[in-house]
Amino acid sequence: MSEKIEPRILQGFVEFLPADQIAFNKMKDSIKEVYESFGFLPLDTPTLEYSDVLLAKAGGETEKQIYRFTKGDADISMRFDLTVPLARYVAMHQNDLAFPFKRYHIGKVFRGERPQKGRFREFYQCDIDVIGSDALDLVYDAELPAVIYSVFQKLNIGKFTVRINNRKILGGFFDSLGLYDKVTDILRANLQNLNVLMIPLKKSCHSFQFQVLMMKSSILSMA
Repeated sequence: MSEKIEPRILQGFVEFLPADQIAFNKMKDSIKEVYESFGFLPLDTPTLEYSDVLLAKAGGETEKQIYRFTKGDADISMRFDLTVPLARYVAMHQNDLAFPFKRYHIGKVFRGERPQKGRFREFYQCDIDVIGSDALDLVYDAELPAVIYSVFQKLNIGKFTVRINNRKILGGFFDSLGLYDKVTDILRANLQNLNVLMIPLKKSCHSFQFQVLMMKSSILSMA
């Protein structure tokens, strides 16, 4: 007689009963509708990437949390965010894209960190990015908070506050402590635990976690 196997899923991974899945899908659809109303275009990229591409600018805690494996001669990693795949996508297709390129991507990402309340190993990010071939107009800085405001209004989450920050301020502070090269790891490890929404200015990228959804907005320049 074969051994009885207990049905279970990995820690930090999520699945819903039908009623909850329907509610979750409605929330994603609401976010998508807002993004598209502001002129952002949909994009999807592979869940798996070549490790040398995905980890080109990663390091520290990020690299430790990557799900990485080999298949034949290929060194493969599961995407840990949606920004690095976006950079690869733009580099590959820049001759076919119109700039500024406004894209949104709602998809799963994977991080092998310790599961805890409000933090998962598999979760959705809801990204919006504006990528320019030259300096971007200041209007995009104003547009991103408007997008976030509209999303929360549509989700009807009740009273909320949008707090605007600039990563360069914290970067200067850590530079004064001789820790500038550790800024990314420090911010990733600590700021995601704050119950704030951080909207970036040019060439910055911040995020906040909203249950199993992570929404992130950024403005990037190829210049």
